[in-house]
Amino acid sequence: MHYALIDLKLYLDEIGGLQVNSPGDRIGMQKKVYLLQKAGGVNLGYRFEWYIRGPYSSGLTEDMSDLWLREKWVADDALKCELKDEVIEKISHIKPLLEMEPPKGLEEYEWLELLASVHALKHWVYIPDVCKDNEREFIETIKEQFPKFTYGQIHLAINTLKKWGLFSANVS
Repeated sequence: MHYALIDLKLYLDEIGGLQVNSPGDRIGMQKKVYLLQKAGGVNLGYRFEWYIRGPYSSGLTEDMSDLWLREKWVADDALKCELKDEVIEKISHIKPLLEMEPPKGLEEYEWLELLASVHALKHWVYIPDVCKDNEREFIETIKEQFPKFTYGQIHLAINTLKKWGLFSANVS
């Protein structure tokens, strides 16, 4: 049995299922799992590193590919399994954030990329010579990393994460 793939399928089914048909789908799935795991407190066991488009897990990419290739067999085995109630509760808390309508001008995957990246930059990515407690400096750092996002979109991402309690209070 392929327990890691069964677990991944069960988690993904709770947040809308596996979506890997386009590069945007794959980026969005990476960011959903990052937010689910890092911000939602659901331990799926994936390690994330900083990459070109924010937090990225090569292990998750491999497992999503394996799940896509073996979906029929994994789905049959997954019917015999279920997530614990406390895990479902954690997922249900963060799920509305994952399903949030993106702001005008952004695709869903881009909005998820921005949310996950802002969270990662604030909470675990080391940024030399940047005071993360200084909002202006922090926002400029995000803008340098992701020039495609506007200042308004970055502010909205920060405020959204604050609203969800996922952005430490020392940056205002």
